[in-house]
Amino acid sequence: MKVSIYKDSRTIDTVKVEFDEVVKAIRENNNQEFFFSPSGVMSISGNRKNTLIYSRLIMLRFGSDSLEELESTFQSVIELSTTYCCFRNRERSGLIVLVNTDCIDGHHIIAYRQVFEAYQSIVSNGTLDFQSDEKITCQLSFDPAIYFNPNSVVFEIDLRLSKQNAFSIMDGIYREEFNRQVVFTSQLYSFSQQDWDKFIFTLALNCGNEGIPITKTLEFILSDYGLNMPMKGIVNRAYKMLKERDSLRMVFSVFLKNLRNYKPEVPLDKRVLFEFFILTYIQFKGELNFSEEQFRHHLGIYFSRKKIINEFINLKFLIKGKVNIQVGNKKVPKNTFTINPQKVPELAEIYMEDSKKFLDAVMPVLINIQSGQQTNYYTSYWDEFD
Repeated sequence: MKVSIYKDSRTIDTVKVEFDEVVKAIRENNNQEFFFSPSGVMSISGNRKNTLIYSRLIMLRFGSDSLEELESTFQSVIELSTTYCCFRNRERSGLIVLVNTDCIDGHHIIAYRQVFEAYQSIVSNGTLDFQSDEKITCQLSFDPAIYFNPNSVVFEIDLRLSKQNAFSIMDGIYREEFNRQVVFTSQLYSFSQQDWDKFIFTLALNCGNEGIPITKTLEFILSDYGLNMPMKGIVNRAYKMLKERDSLRMVFSVFLKNLRNYKPEVPLDKRVLFEFFILTYIQFKGELNFSEEQFRHHLGIYFSRKKIINEFINLKFLIKGKVNIQVGNKKVPKNTFTINPQKVPELAEIYMEDSKKFLDAVMPVLINIQSGQQTNYYTSYWDEFD
C-alpha cells in the first residue's frame, strides 16, 4: 500500500512511499516534520490534475478524556480485524486509526461514512469525531507501540448507493453542520428585526469556515429564514471575506522556507507560530491584541495550538489578556495575546540552529517598537526567502 508523503501541507512536492516506511518513521521517531495523506485524494489549489495518489485508506480520529480511556480505546480498536493501523497522535490526546477499504476514487465520502458508522457502533469507549478525511493530512507522531497489520481484512464498501444518494449523504452532513452553526451563532445574535443582518453575516462566516458551500448555505437560509436580495448580498460578502482571508493565509506561508533554520526536534507548528507572532507584532507596530481564532484560521493549526500556546505563556513569551468586545447590545469578554519582545532572543536560541541572522534583522525593529520610536518598522528578513 503506497501513500503520499510530503514535507508540509502547502506543497505539491510529494513522494510515494510504502506505508510500512511511515510505520517505521512513527515507531522510531524519524522525520517528525513530515505529513502523509491517508486517503490521498487531497487536491492542490483545486486542480484535479494535482490530486495525490489514492490509497483507499480511511482515517478516523478517536479522542479521549484520560490516559486510561486512550489505552482502552487503543485495545478495542486493534482487536478489530479491519484495523490496518492505529497509533497515538502527537498530543497523546487521541488515536489515529486507518482502515483499508475496497473503495474506488470518487466514492470516498460513502466509504468514510460506512467505516465511521461501523466503528462507532463497535467501539464503545473514546469519542469518535465525524470529520471526513478526504482533504485532511496527518503529521507523523512518535509512538513506539504503533499497531500495524498489513494483512488486515479489507473493509468492503457498499457501492450500490447511487450518485444521487451520495449527494443526499453530503446534503445531510452539510445540514447537520449548518444546524450546529445556527446554535452557535444564536448565542451571539438573534434573528430579529434589530440584529437579522448581524445574525446572517455571522452565520455565513461560520458556515464558510466549516466548509459548507455557499450554495448550500443560501439554500438552508432560504428554507429556515426566507431569503431576499439584502440577505443574499450579506452571504456573498461573508464568503468573499473568507476567500480574501485564505489569500492572507498564503501570505503567512511564505516564511515556511526559512523554518529550515530550526532544530529538528522543534515541531513545524511551533516554528510557524513563533514567527507568526513576531511578524504580526511588527506589522501592527506593537499595537496588537490578537485572538486565538485569528492564527487558528490563518495558519490552519488546530490540534497542537493549545499545547504550544501554554508553552509560550510559561516561557513568558506570550502575554495573555482579555478585552471586552461589543456583541449586539452587550460586551463579551474575549481572550487575547500579545508578545514580550524581550523573550525573543532567548527562544530563538532555544529553537534555532543559528539565530544570529534572525535576531540581527528582527530585534532592532522590536526594540524600536517597544521604545515608541517613530521609525521604519520594516524588516527584509522574511522577504529574503521568497
